[in-house]
Amino acid sequence: MTLSRLRNLGESRSPLLLLAALTLLAPAMHAGIITFSAAGTGQFNSTLSGTVVIDTSAGVVQSLNLTVSNPTQSNGLPITVTMFDSFGSGLVGGTTYFIQGDNGHGTFPFVDLGLPVTTLVGYSGGALCTPCGNFGSGFALSSTVQPIFDSASLTATPEPASVALTAAGALLGFAVRRRRWAIAQLNGR
Repeated sequence: MTLSRLRNLGESRSPLLLLAALTLLAPAMHAGIITFSAAGTGQFNSTLSGTVVIDTSAGVVQSLNLTVSNPTQSNGLPITVTMFDSFGSGLVGGTTYFIQGDNGHGTFPFVDLGLPVTTLVGYSGGALCTPCGNFGSGFALSSTVQPIFDSASLTATPEPASVALTAAGALLGFAVRRRRWAIAQLNGR
């Protein structure tokens, strides 16, 4: 192999190696903060939607924005909660971690999400428990009206920066591969 070919090979690999390192390390730099999409169905033909942002490195909820609605807009629905209630959240019964959202007033309505985990550290999403022992994932309109969800889940949503970085890596890889193919064609291989 000639010196010029080695130099060309090194020049084409440097950007690729740099982008590969960024692709691998960038998500790890902020992987602890994950946005989860909430979805579920429950009593009164209710549907759960919204987001919960969890710092999975520290095991704490950063924010939430959850809505429970139904097609007829009856039975006190829709409700939206936007405040994480640290007083009503935490480990219950040794097996379920509850996240409670309200509107910051400490009064109804509440939305309770029961996660079948003991900590939020390393949480990656999944089905919510419905019911969870004596409790359940659901919503409370008053002290007497507390329907539970029939099924509900939290799903991690890909972060736009990670998606963009992965796409940039794929494009760079394609460009390097195409350049190598073009050089090989010029050299008659």
